[in-house]
Amino acid sequence: MGPTGDTAPHRIGPAPTSQLWRDAVFLHWPCDPDRLAPLLPPGTRPDVFAGTGWLGVVALRMPVIRLAGVPLGGMTQLNVRTYCVDRTGGRGQVFLAMELSRPELGAGLRMLSGLPCRGSRVRQRRSGGTLGYRAERRGLRVRFLVRPGEAVETGPLERFLTARWALHFARAGRTVRLPVTHEPWRLRSAELLGLSHRGLAPLFAGCATGPRWPHVLVGAGVSARFGFPALLPPRPA
Repeated sequence: MGPTGDTAPHRIGPAPTSQLWRDAVFLHWPCDPDRLAPLLPPGTRPDVFAGTGWLGVVALRMPVIRLAGVPLGGMTQLNVRTYCVDRTGGRGQVFLAMELSRPELGAGLRMLSGLPCRGSRVRQRRSGGTLGYRAERRGLRVRFLVRPGEAVETGPLERFLTARWALHFARAGRTVRLPVTHEPWRLRSAELLGLSHRGLAPLFAGCATGPRWPHVLVGAGVSARFGFPALLPPRPA
């Protein structure tokens, strides 16, 4: 099955890192691939669906995080991401921002990997059949609220946006690929009731606007396992 199929195209043995992901909300906008390309790691290009790139704001709870089998507690995360293809044909996601409710984990990840992790006041809100998230720190304030609806059949677009089996990021001028596996998402439609994203405007340059967007999905939860990172091969001379 392909890289954006319901299951990962690779297997991961004993996983150095595992996480539970719960109450995921996916907000996505079509975006000009040429505007996304400069944001990507070396040796990658925007992955496109129907000729367009996509920018996502995704929030979820992580009630359990394990590193080498040791539980580290949980946290809440809100990230901004897009999608790429590397020079070997591998497809994955690229985080443009990662707001974490535990500043100490954010600082450690940023130092070790170079990922754009920041400690923020990230909280989930559930009330009257609605689900919302907020992330706040100096220079950033993102809030949204959705009302989950009916289960949706997972089609090509839903797979493209949610079935991502690798993370790509730059480190010391090279691009690293980190594989991941998890069960297929059980997705539901959702109505967007409110959204504000102060501090993210530069990332949204070139993205679609209007009442059709964002495209909204909600996922109940999966168990994720991360493999060992690997450097992409250098560009041929």
